[in-house]
Amino acid sequence: QGILMHLSQLLSSEKRETSTRCMSTLAWASGRLGFADEDMMLMVSAMSIDCVELFKPFEIANLLWGFAKKQLLQPALFERAKDHILANIPTFSSRSLSLIAWSFATAKPTFDCTPILCSCAEAFLVAWQEQAEKPVSLVNLAWALATSMVRPKADVLHSLGDAATLMLEQFKANEFSITLWAFARLACFHEKLFATSLARLCHDKVLQRDMHPQGLSNSLWAFARLVEARPNRN
Repeated sequence: QGILMHLSQLLSSEKRETSTRCMSTLAWASGRLGFADEDMMLMVSAMSIDCVELFKPFEIANLLWGFAKKQLLQPALFERAKDHILANIPTFSSRSLSLIAWSFATAKPTFDCTPILCSCAEAFLVAWQEQAEKPVSLVNLAWALATSMVRPKADVLHSLGDAATLMLEQFKANEFSITLWAFARLACFHEKLFATSLARLCHDKVLQRDMHPQGLSNSLWAFARLVEARPNRN
């Protein structure tokens, strides 16, 4: 707590552009470590609103993630960030877009998040094709869309399914189950994704060993939804 108070004092007197990195890192660290001084975080929020345009893409992604992780809901910060992100979305990496989508889905601000989540999904596909990305970024994006029940355009959702299929062998057990759950919840029964997933679930002994009960039940729920949606398919 003493360290946090000292950082708070430093932030209150630091007005240079470089302080955006400090605010972003402080919010991220608070979320990662599981503790935060609420007064300090409120100050970080107020200062960030005043200079959102100075944040680099990864800084604003980490900033929002920290507030969402701590459940410190700041609608004004998220709305100001939303406008800035939408105006500059081609500059964001797939990882940052994934964190942003997760943050909005977790924070549940009072305004409609459909535009920002759909834009993140579309921009993610462009950025993902240009970058080597880990499966967790795609999984977090899919989770955010499904949790918020925001369904992007059909071609965008199908392309996300294509990306998931390509990376499926790299998915950890929890990533595997979350992805199936998310696509089923969005009623996107991507044929190749579900067929490949079923084959892996049946034959991958490591996946079976690592799958916890909730993950297995989520996976089976997703396959059950597929059967309901396509009752005449084998």
